[in-house]
Amino acid sequence: MKRVPLLLASGAMLMASGAVWADSATTPSVPAPPVESQTSAAPVAATGEVGANQLVGVDIRNANDEKVAEIKDVLIGNDNTVDTAIVNVGGVMGMAGRNVAVAWNQIQFFRDADTIKAKTSLTEDQLKALPEYTSDGGVWHTK
Repeated sequence: MKRVPLLLASGAMLMASGAVWADSATTPSVPAPPVESQTSAAPVAATGEVGANQLVGVDIRNANDEKVAEIKDVLIGNDNTVDTAIVNVGGVMGMAGRNVAVAWNQIQFFRDADTIKAKTSLTEDQLKALPEYTSDGGVWHTK
């Protein structure tokens, strides 16, 4: 009978003493877009932070506002910074196409109200010329 209050008290103490983990890395902010665009986009968190899962599926547009690729994954380098995006190019409606790696600095991200938009100066032909990437068990490598 005395075990029940002790168990409840122990459980309450454990719950109250839960650790909070914080990421010490700073998340770069996404600037507002210079012009209105028809880019499909992902919702943006109200705090201004952007999760990698919010970037997956975002269309990448060229200078003529034409879709040239779609973000499939975001890679973090050995220095703990995002350095590469795996994008699908040449597909139709997210099907087929080829996955290629694009340097992070080749993609510009913009915020439009509650959406994320992406642009690149690379053409679809330049993207198609990049080496194909494949994922085996979540690890990306050239094919």
